[in-house]
Amino acid sequence: KTPSIFKKIKVYPNPFSTSTTIQFELKKEQKAELFIYDIKGSIVRQQNNLYLEAGTNIIKIEKANLPTGLYHFILRSSEGEIKNKFVIE
Repeated sequence: KTPSIFKKIKVYPNPFSTSTTIQFELKKEQKAELFIYDIKGSIVRQQNNLYLEAGTNIIKIEKANLPTGLYHFILRSSEGEIKNKFVIE
């Protein structure tokens, strides 16, 4: 398995009621996409053309119109991806 280019990944707070933060580190800048899936596997939110810098990056996710429940996300660049989950209370 190829090591992920995304390092020191944190999702906080988790669970959350208004917003959560995805924090991670990268060795070099790159573009990425973020996909958020509900428990049924449907994409409920997507962000394309995210510009990520070398060093620490933070992506904030707002609850907005997402109902309470478990969600999975994939943050993908041409050099790797991370998969994780969060819970909305």
